[in-house]
Amino acid sequence: MTRWLLCSSVAVLVLGFAVLRACGQTTAPEAGAGGDAAVAKPSVHFVEPEPAVVPVSWQLDIKVSKPTRIVITPTGNKDPVYYWIIIYTVSNPTNKAQDFLPRITLMTDTLETVDAQMAISPDLFKTIKEVTKAKYLEEPIQVTRVLGGADNARDSVAVFPLKGDPKWFRVFFCGFSGEQWPMKTPGGDVTMEKVRTMEFSVPGNTPPEQVPPVELKPGSDKWTMRAMPPQTRYEIDLNRIRKGLDPIYVAGSVPKPTAPTTKPEGAE
Repeated sequence: MTRWLLCSSVAVLVLGFAVLRACGQTTAPEAGAGGDAAVAKPSVHFVEPEPAVVPVSWQLDIKVSKPTRIVITPTGNKDPVYYWIIIYTVSNPTNKAQDFLPRITLMTDTLETVDAQMAISPDLFKTIKEVTKAKYLEEPIQVTRVLGGADNARDSVAVFPLKGDPKWFRVFFCGFSGEQWPMKTPGGDVTMEKVRTMEFSVPGNTPPEQVPPVELKPGSDKWTMRAMPPQTRYEIDLNRIRKGLDPIYVAGSVPKPTAPTTKPEGAE
C-alpha cells in the first residue's frame, strides 16, 4: 500500500524557522572610555507570514493536551528510549466530511526536527493509552477522515522518539487547514501552508521514573504560515512493525524480498 505524504525537512530550512532563533536582534555596544560611541550593527528581523484573518479554506479545530514523556527501557543492556507524546482532539466544524492527513513535526532546542510517527507498535500504543487514560484514542494511521460536527471529534496522538529531554521544543501541526499560497524566497519559490504552532519549555533534566514539568510559552499558540516541503512518495508495510522497524519508509529505499531460487531436478 502506498500513500503520499509530505516530508518536513528541506523546505523548513528555506524559510529558516531554525535560522529564526539564530538571527536575533543585534544590540549596539556601549561607548568606550574615551566617550567615542561604537558603530551600532544593523538589527536583523524575521517576520513570520500571517494567514488570512478570516479562513479562506477548510479548517479543522484542534484541541491539544499538555505534552508528556514516556520512557521505555528495552530488555538487555540497552539505553532507554524517550518518547514525547501529545494527545490531540480534531473536530470538523462544518457539515461536510473532510479527508485528514496530518503532518506533525517537533523541533528541539538543538534544532533537531522529528516527525510524529504515523504507525505505532501495539505495545507502545497500549502503554500510551494506559498512561494517558485516553479511552477513545486512535492510532494516527486510522484517523484519515473527520465527519462534520462536534460529536464526530476524534482523539489521536503524536509520538516523537528522542534521545533525551530538550530544554524547549516547538510543535508544528500541519494538515489541519487547506489554506495555501505561493511565496518567493531567496531559495526559490515555495508554497506556504497554514499551520498551528506551539512552543513548550522543559526546565531541567528529570529522571526517567518521573514526569517532567512542561509549560506552554505564553503567546506561542497561534496559526501561522510555513513553507510546505516537496512531495515525497512513501510506502507502508505494517509487517515491519513486528520486526521493530518503521512501517513507513521512502519508496525504493527498502529492497524488496526476492523469492528463493531452486535448482531444476537433476541439476548438480
